[in-house]
Amino acid sequence: MDRICWDETFSVGDPQMDLEHQALIEIINQMIDHHPKPGWSGEIVGILEQLTSYANRHFDSEERLLKDRNYPQLRAQQQEHQFFRQEITMLGVDLMHDLSGQRGVPGKLMEFLRAWWIDHILVRDMQYRPFLEGLPPRPAPRVQGDTGPQGADLADEAQAGSPPRTPPPGLANPYTKDPYSPDPYAPF
Repeated sequence: MDRICWDETFSVGDPQMDLEHQALIEIINQMIDHHPKPGWSGEIVGILEQLTSYANRHFDSEERLLKDRNYPQLRAQQQEHQFFRQEITMLGVDLMHDLSGQRGVPGKLMEFLRAWWIDHILVRDMQYRPFLEGLPPRPAPRVQGDTGPQGADLADEAQAGSPPRTPPPGLANPYTKDPYSPDPYAPF
């Protein structure tokens, strides 16, 4: 699996959510960097714990934003977040029982994260973008130290206020190597 590189087309229309998504990318990229190196399973457990913790904080933040903005699909977002929590917990337990990787859990974990990034972030979260863009923008985020390894730089970029780019109309899947692929699970 290739590293995920942030692109402004990933913007959901809210600077804080974009910062949090960038931080999630950084954690997922740490997993990508360690997979499938020898002895990686032990290291991946710590990264998985970091991902789980950060994802939970992000979900709470995103749900607060959507609730504050009276987003009509909030319940669907909450259900998706709950699914992620359950799935990542089960994969974490499986990983602890398969540190050697013989049962294929590390690959399943990476595939789940890839599918989740594509389906949840790049499809489901994008559904609230037009809704948020129709409302007055929230102030640019203030970094409180745990927005990821690029924290202050990301906040400066968000405060610069450059408008998010939108993929061209009709572009079925702009996040793969084949931008015209209708398959949302085509390889990055």
